[in-house]
Amino acid sequence: MTSLLNQGSNSVQTPEYLGTYGDLSIPFLDTSYSLYLFIDRLYKAAIKDGVVDLCFFAREGQPLKQMFDSYQACQDNSEAIRTHYLKVSRRSTFLMSLGPLGEESFSVLFRQYRSISISDFLKSLDLNEYAKSLACALGVDEAAFAIISDDLPTAPLFLKLCQHELFFQIYEGQRVARSIAFESYLKGLLGTNDLSHELHVVDVGWKGSIQDNLYHWLRGVHGDGAKIQGYYLGLVATGSISFQNCKKGLLFSNVDGITPGFHIFNENRSLFEIILHADHGSACRYVLDAQGRSSVVEDEFHEGEMITEKVHAISQPIMDLFQKIVVATVRESPTERKLLETTLKRHYRMVYHPTKAEIEWVSSVSHVENFGVFEESKFGDFEIPPSLWSKIRFTWRLVRRSRPSELGNWPWLTIRKRALPGLSFFYSLIRRWQSRR
Repeated sequence: MTSLLNQGSNSVQTPEYLGTYGDLSIPFLDTSYSLYLFIDRLYKAAIKDGVVDLCFFAREGQPLKQMFDSYQACQDNSEAIRTHYLKVSRRSTFLMSLGPLGEESFSVLFRQYRSISISDFLKSLDLNEYAKSLACALGVDEAAFAIISDDLPTAPLFLKLCQHELFFQIYEGQRVARSIAFESYLKGLLGTNDLSHELHVVDVGWKGSIQDNLYHWLRGVHGDGAKIQGYYLGLVATGSISFQNCKKGLLFSNVDGITPGFHIFNENRSLFEIILHADHGSACRYVLDAQGRSSVVEDEFHEGEMITEKVHAISQPIMDLFQKIVVATVRESPTERKLLETTLKRHYRMVYHPTKAEIEWVSSVSHVENFGVFEESKFGDFEIPPSLWSKIRFTWRLVRRSRPSELGNWPWLTIRKRALPGLSFFYSLIRRWQSRR
C-alpha cells in the first residue's frame, strides 16, 4: 500500500469536497477533520452494532454529542440513535463500583497512584468531607492525612483507617446510597423504569477507566449478564477490558495492533482534551433528595475562566468547520481511505510542524486533575530555557531510551525545547515513517 503521507506537509492537495486549509491564525483549526473522522466512524460502528441508546461521557462528551447529533441529522436513517449526555467521572463512579470494604483492595486507584496521601484517597472516593471526623477517630491531627506516603496501600495509618468501624460505616453507607442514586439518575436519563443489562458508551479515551467503574457497578445490578460496549476516540491501554467490557479505539488504538496513523493522532492526546471542553465542573457523586429525585453533585468549575478566555476562541471555529465538513461529505461521499489520508496530513502538520501561535496557545492552557492526585498542570511549561549542557544530557537520555518519561504530553515540543537543535525534526521523520501505509 502506498504511504498515506507520501506528500510534504506543505504540499497537500486538498480534495474539493473538503475545502481548503483553514485559517492558520486559528490554532489547531484542522482538528475538525480528526474529530469528523472519529464521528463518522462512531456513527457507522453504532449503526452496525444496532445501538439504540448512546451515552456520551462527561466532560469531553458534551461537544462530541453535539457533533454526533449534527452528523446524524444529515444522514438518511429512519430510526435515529438516541443520544444522552452522562455526567460521570472517575471520582463519581469509583466508590459505587467497589465491593464491600473487607474485600476491596482499591486496585483501580493504586495501580496508577500509590505515592499519594490519605487526603487524596478520600477525595478520590469523594469522602473528603469526613476527613476531620475520621482523623479524630484515629487519634491523629487532620494534617496527618495530608502527608504523602511513598506507598499508601502499605502505610500503617492507611491500614488503620481501613480497619476502623467509623470508616466502615461511612464507606458502606455511601457506597450503597450512591449506587441507588446513580441507578435512578441513569434510568431518568434513558427514560426507562427497567435498566438494560447492556450499555453503549462514548468517551475521548485513553484507557477507559470510567467504563471499567460502570461495568463493575452494572455487574452488581445485573450480575454476569452485564455488558458495556465503549467507543473511544483513542485507546492506548486495555484497563479492565474483557468480552463483557468491550472497548474500541475508533480514531487510533494500539490495542490488538497499531492502527493506521496511530503515531500521528497519539502525538498530543491532550489537545483533544483541551478542545473538547464542557461548560460545567466534574461530577463528584450522585444523591437523592427527600422526594427520591436524583441529581449530580459537581465540583467547582476550576477551568471556567481558562475556557472562556483561551479555549472558546478556537473551539467554536473548530465546531463551525466541522459542520461544513459534514455538509460537504454528505454531498460528495468520500471514501474512508481518502478521509484518512487527508486527515492524517492535516494532523501531522499540527503536531509536527505547528505554527508559533499553536505552540504559544498550548503553553497558555492547563489541566486540573480530579482523581488520584489533585493538582493543576500546564501542557507546555518551559519557562526556564535549558542550558546547553542540559540539552546534551537530555539528548543522551533520549538516544539511549526510546521514550523517556519526561517527554510529557507533547513529545515533539518537549524534544524541540529540551534537546539539541534538529532532533525534533528527526523525531517527526521517524513518526512519519512509522505511519506509512
